[in-house]
Amino acid sequence: MLILDGGSAVSRFRISKLCDQVRENLPSLKDLSARYLHVALTRNHLPAKKRETLDRLLDYGVSADTIATDLEIMVFPRTGTISPWSTKATDIVHRCGLTEIVRLERGVSWSVRGVLELSAVEQYLIPLIYDRMTESVVSDRQNLQTLFAESEPGRLTKIEVLHGGQNALIEANERMGFALSDDEIDYLVEQYRSLGRDPTDAELMMFAQVNSEHCRHKIFNADWVIGGEPMADSLFGMIRTPGRSDRFGGGNSG
Repeated sequence: MLILDGGSAVSRFRISKLCDQVRENLPSLKDLSARYLHVALTRNHLPAKKRETLDRLLDYGVSADTIATDLEIMVFPRTGTISPWSTKATDIVHRCGLTEIVRLERGVSWSVRGVLELSAVEQYLIPLIYDRMTESVVSDRQNLQTLFAESEPGRLTKIEVLHGGQNALIEANERMGFALSDDEIDYLVEQYRSLGRDPTDAELMMFAQVNSEHCRHKIFNADWVIGGEPMADSLFGMIRTPGRSDRFGGGNSG
């Protein structure tokens, strides 16, 4: 595995604003710096000439500021995922003949200067520099190998809807976090009974994910009844049609 420092990842303007924001709770913070950090998983030793090629490929953007570092915080795409940048960059290095590289990933290394308690950094700084839904924080460069960890696929399981009915699906919904509504549970039970088979956990997760991402289309296009009066348009229709928003009290609430 190779670890290669890159150029500046965050503008000085944003760094300045971030420092001002953090110092409200961490007045001992002296400075911050952020640079790209590239990690290459290799299958074989990379010859010197190919290493020069890799260095040139990863030499882009503005040079990073160098500051005295009291703490390094590394932010990478969420462990267990492969980022779009990784997919493209790995393809590029392969086309440049660097076939010894299995995968290339990029994160951001934050250099923190100041005498700070780790608990305070975790509370007031880290939430501002990473997205916990899509990214992971790595505290030690020795742990960067975990970026490329692979796990065995889980076994496909079935939810016994034919035997257990709604209760079986309700239990699976709570245990696996599908976030299915009552009407969706009723719909799924009815559909799988008509098919004469039980659903798999993968099928239910796909159903839940699609509904989670696109529920606004499903709900906003539904029939609407306000104060007992059926509306002529769906909510999307009301939003698209001038003058319809006054049925909700007027104004552009978004």
